[in-house]
This record gives sequence, C-alpha cells and structure tokens, in this order.
Amino acid sequence: MTPLKAKASQKHVTKTESNFKRATGVVANLAIYPLPQHAGVTETNKSKSKQFGEVFTPLGMVDEMLSQTRILPNTTTLDLCAGFGQFSIRLLRYILEQGVVPTRGYCLTQHSFCEVQLSSCYKLLSTFGHKINLFIGDAKELPSLPGVASGTWVYIEAYKGWIPLTKTIKGLLYQGQGMDHGVVSTEEDFATILKNIIKTLNEIFTHMHAHRWTNLCRINEVINNNNEGTFFYTVPTPSAVVEQMLAQVNISDQERILILYNSEIIEGLSRDNHVGEITFGNTEVNSIRSKFLENYYGVSTCTFTDNDPKTIREALGTKKWDLVLSNPPYNGGMDLDIIKSLIEANSAKEYVLVHPSTWVFDRKGKSSKFNDFKKVVNGKLRSVKFFNGNSAFEKIQLNVPCMITHIDTRNPVHSTKVTMLDGETFTVSNIEDITKYGSSWGTIVKSFFDKIPTTDNVWDHRLKSDNTGNLSTCQISRNMGHAGNGGVRFVNDDFYTLVVRDSPKVNHGIRKALSDRGGPAFGFKTSRERDNFLSYLCTDFARFCLSLLKNKLDVDCGEMTVIPWLDFTQTWDDEKLFAHFGINQETQDYIRSFLPDYYGIRKPKTE
Repeated sequence: MTPLKAKASQKHVTKTESNFKRATGVVANLAIYPLPQHAGVTETNKSKSKQFGEVFTPLGMVDEMLSQTRILPNTTTLDLCAGFGQFSIRLLRYILEQGVVPTRGYCLTQHSFCEVQLSSCYKLLSTFGHKINLFIGDAKELPSLPGVASGTWVYIEAYKGWIPLTKTIKGLLYQGQGMDHGVVSTEEDFATILKNIIKTLNEIFTHMHAHRWTNLCRINEVINNNNEGTFFYTVPTPSAVVEQMLAQVNISDQERILILYNSEIIEGLSRDNHVGEITFGNTEVNSIRSKFLENYYGVSTCTFTDNDPKTIREALGTKKWDLVLSNPPYNGGMDLDIIKSLIEANSAKEYVLVHPSTWVFDRKGKSSKFNDFKKVVNGKLRSVKFFNGNSAFEKIQLNVPCMITHIDTRNPVHSTKVTMLDGETFTVSNIEDITKYGSSWGTIVKSFFDKIPTTDNVWDHRLKSDNTGNLSTCQISRNMGHAGNGGVRFVNDDFYTLVVRDSPKVNHGIRKALSDRGGPAFGFKTSRERDNFLSYLCTDFARFCLSLLKNKLDVDCGEMTVIPWLDFTQTWDDEKLFAHFGINQETQDYIRSFLPDYYGIRKPKTE
C-alpha cells in the first residue's frame, strides 16, 4: 500500500473499531494486535443463546484463528454467523497490520457478512456501514444467493430465495435524515420494522400464486429500480407485443421453448395454455425473477453471468429447442450477436425476437455486424413485422421502428412476409428489399436510388482540415433531428434535415474544430456558393437522398454519400433538380408524401 492509502486504512480501522466498541460494549484496546486469548469478551444473551445457539468468540481467540491464515490482495472472505462482527473487526486490524490492501475497499468489495439475528444485523450495519455486503438469513441458504449479489439481501422463506433490500435497509438506518446525521434508528425499532417487512414479504409470496402476473410485474419493477442504467436493466415487453410475437408461430407445435430475458412472454404462453417444456434464461443478477418463474410457472431456469454470446451458449449447453422467444438487450447490437450465436450453434428450429430494425434498414453496407447477421438469416427469414417501439416501450428513443423477426432454420425460406407500420403487407425474396419505404422501394425508390450518381457526392467534399484559408465555410451539426413518439411516423419532422430552419446563418463558419470531431464542414470560393449549397440541402431532393442512408441522429458517418455534389455557382430548387436528374412525376409525388415540408419552401402543385 502507498503511504496515503495506509493512512486512510488506519483512519478507517480506528473509526470502525470505535463504532464496534460503542455497539457491543467491549472495553479492550482494539489497537493492540494480537490481543491476549481471552481479551474482548462480549456478554452472551442467554435467551438468544438458547434459541439460536448464539455464542460470541473472544477477540483474542479470533486473533489466534487469523494467525493461521493469510490474506492476499485477491482473497475474499465471508463472516458466517457474523454476530456483532467480532471476526470482521479483527480481520480489518489484521489486514492493516499486514499492509496488503486498503481496508475500506476490502470491506466493501471482498468481504461479506451473513447473520440471521436482526438486532445483530443492526450492530453490523452501525459498525461497518450500510454499504457492506450483508446477507440476512439462514446460512444454509447461501448457495441459492446470486453469484453477483452485493449490498443487503434478505432470505424470504415463502419465496425460497433472496431479495435485495439495500435501499430499504439504508432508509431504516437513517430514517430519511441522510447519512450526515449518522445512524438515527434505534436497534429495537430497526429490528421490529425489518421483522414486519420480512413478515409482509412472506405473506405476499404465500398468496401471490393467484396474482402471478401482477406480482411478476412488481418484481420486474423492483429489479429495474435497483439496476437502472446498467446492462441488467430490462425494458418490460407489453402484452400486446407478446401476443404479436406468439402469433408468428403455431405455439401448439412447439414442445420445447427457450425464453431469453423476458418473463412477460411466459405469462403470454400461460394464457395460451401451452403445455410443453419451457426454459427461462436470464442474467445471474436477476435470479429473483428466475426463481419466481420457477416456483409459480413451473419453468426450468438457466442463468448466465453476462450477456456475452459465448457465456450464454456455455450456460445453455448443448440442449436444443423448437423455439426461442426473446426481446433481448439492444445496446451495441447485442441482440444480433446473441441470436446469431444461437443460430450458428443450431440451438433451435425457430426464433421470434423483438429488436430495432437498423440492421435491415442499413444501406451503407459498412457494418460487419449488420452484414454478418444478414448472411446468417438469409434464406431463413419467415416474416418481419414493424411497430413503433418508442410508444410501445418505456425509456427508449429509437430512430427506426422496432420489428418482430421470425427466423425459421428448418427449411429454406424463399419469400419473406413484411408488415409495415401502417399495416401494409407484401412479400420480398431478398432481405435488401426490406426498407423503411415499404413496397414503394421496389416500385419507386430503388430506381431513384440507382439513378443517383455517387462518384461525386457531398460527403467527399467535406473539409479535412481546420485550416480553411480565405474560403467561405459552413458547418453541419453532427447530430440532426429527433426520434418520434407515436403513430406510423417513427421520427420527427426534423429528422431528415441538415440545415437549421429559419436561421441558416447559424450554419455559417466553423463553430467546432474538425480536430475535435466537429460536424462536417464545407468551404467555397464565395459566400454565394456557400449559401446556394445550404439552400440546396434544404430541398426535398437532397433530403430524400439523405433519407436513403440516415437511420440515426448522426450525419457524419457517410449519410451524405448519396447526395450529389453540384455546381453551386448557380441556385438549385426541386423543380430544377428533378428535371436535371430526370425524376418522373410519380417519384416526385412519393418524395413529397414521404417528407414533411419542414422548410416551407415547396411551390404549390400546378394542375
């Protein structure tokens, strides 16, 4: 340890020992190490000793026991039947004497307590702090504790499992007055209130079988509240989405079903009276959810430590399923990685999953993740159904619709049924023909896309240096537009734009250095050329070209490579552009129906 860390450890141990003496009445000088064998004796409560076998080990004897072991930087320890913390308080002094690791960090991350007596738990929390890892319950139940459990957990007998109550315990200790006031709850009040909480939880779990769905929702809410902002957080899947997922397959034909992450799907199967074998897979930290499903729905469970596809496959083993149902995590394309891994392992015959549609809408072809997933599901895509995820789910903001994807690995699939947001249905034989434009892609948009030259485009003319000399410059924000919240329009009117409305001068000059990843910037010999360029970017033609590649807020990842570069010594409007590129009236009408008149520059249509 560094001198600074050694000083901090000395201060931490001294304070903790003071707390211990105040909580237990021990009068020995705890700074002495080792203590005489019978020093530091705590009087035993005879009634508790008779009921619980509670006997306290003298601190001197604890020192003798610790001398038989060795604590290394990576050692983890458990104070089993911790009592008042006699072993832990001497362990901290022992670690301080050894000078191996900082004591505070060790106490919070590598050391745990297990104790069943609530009054003793109060002393442990008062002594060592509310952030310790404390497992309140019978020690014989510790094997069922989630492997990543931290904080305060309580074993609930009627539930046959552990429940995290870290925030509840903290509230009991400080009575809502904040930690600056120190522990303000009395030992008696703490034990009484916590006993009533445990009693109430036991009553809830005893009677919850008749109200499984309601209580499952409550459990999910508790888990999410404790894990918000982490990869363990799961977005609840609405029953309407679950019903649409189940409608993609004949459930009665599925004898073995694997459900990953989403307990709501199990309730949906229960409503459909599914009688086959169900396995529920979830992360280890959410084992409370798995235990509930196991107890009240009779499903098998499988836990994995993280969302890495290899970890999930190893946890699932070599077992095969008829069907996999999931609304997996989306972050970083995790959904694609997980399902791709399972398909490659031949884990199931069919898959129905809910996830964002970015992978199928992408036309840049630069994402290996998207490209690899398309290759894996090519010839296996039975159907896709789009819906507005921003209105269906809580706390997500996507710039593309969500989709229900049905993958069938049994026989080659020659045509895929596509259902758009507005209810339009059609079939395609190529994944590349599934786009945000629906069936109009094949009849209208594709020919437009193929007609636009990409050899000389706006993106290729961006400035590469902050040294602009005498050029008249303008700069586009890196992110443009907003996600939509409802209906069939999944983005707001400003999504397919590049120029600030009503104040185009805001785009003049370079506001953020390119070396600091400022937005795309462009330079021109004259200010007139610059202004003509900005005016051009406001046209329906340029904005529709942008829509062909834009699926997220970013516009600096090649989204402008389909916008042609033109001669900006002259002005351009849509009438002139459509004539220049030979865009027929049907395509012009479609472009105007697809894009809102965001800039208000459209001319009235002449009959």
